[in-house]
Amino acid sequence: MVNSDGGGDSHSTADAPDTTITADALPTDLLHARSVLCVPLWLDPPPPPAGSSRPAQPSRLMGAVQLTNREGGRFTAQDQATLRLLCCHMAGAIHNAQAFKAEREFSGQLDSLITMMWQLTKERNVVSLMQVISARATSMFHAERCTVFMVDNTRNELWSAVAHGVRQIR
Repeated sequence: MVNSDGGGDSHSTADAPDTTITADALPTDLLHARSVLCVPLWLDPPPPPAGSSRPAQPSRLMGAVQLTNREGGRFTAQDQATLRLLCCHMAGAIHNAQAFKAEREFSGQLDSLITMMWQLTKERNVVSLMQVISARATSMFHAERCTVFMVDNTRNELWSAVAHGVRQIR
């Protein structure tokens, strides 16, 4: 927390670094700031289970929240404590939303894989089977193209049996 006179309130704990800065450390174009309160968004992972040999994971900095120019004067120690509490919850909510998004994307990939496997069990023609694999892999991985290469043991060559999006390559 910093105020225009350069003074600030610092209520650091052993776990949190001192977040106090002086006014002369701020950029001169910081919106004509009279007071600034900035709190990091730390994600604190859960501790390892009791008796576990797994080490505790370090906190991860996800960002920060900055408030500028409190109406009616300076930011208080209570403002700082409240914003820290809010930031703890925000970091958890942001992390959960990111994890949910990643899970949905992974679930979509699994659905595509299951669909492809179902199609593969129905297909008996080898070339058609490779075409299904190539087309689905291209779509599933958002690729420009996919090529299925096969070994030609008589010629000792690798050749493109099926190419989705390109011509055959030898």
